[in-house]
Amino acid sequence: MTKRPLGITLIAIWYLIGGIFFLFLLFTGTSPYVFQVGTTLLQSSLPVIVAVNGVVDIIIFIGLIKGFTWAWCMTMIYAVALITFSILEQNFFRPVLEVIIIVYLMQPHVRTYFKIYEK
Repeated sequence: MTKRPLGITLIAIWYLIGGIFFLFLLFTGTSPYVFQVGTTLLQSSLPVIVAVNGVVDIIIFIGLIKGFTWAWCMTMIYAVALITFSILEQNFFRPVLEVIIIVYLMQPHVRTYFKIYEK
């Protein structure tokens, strides 16, 4: 087994912290989205979105730490989705971070760790 790159460990910890943060906000009721009575479908489904985001972050953490190929794919898809949603929210820090993650995941030594080989 290839040794896990340090960058993967750092990215995995980033997702773990995010997952714990989202679930903490949801379960403690401190998230502004939890008790918000929405007038639109999107506003009323925000607690579900926060919960799914937290669970996905923790699943990605586990997959990245264990070096599963599906975790590499899921992280790439999730990063693109987060870039899209962050731009729509006019949050410009998150897209930069997600682009850095995507570029790092495309590096040859990282792809080797996840057993993703070019054909």
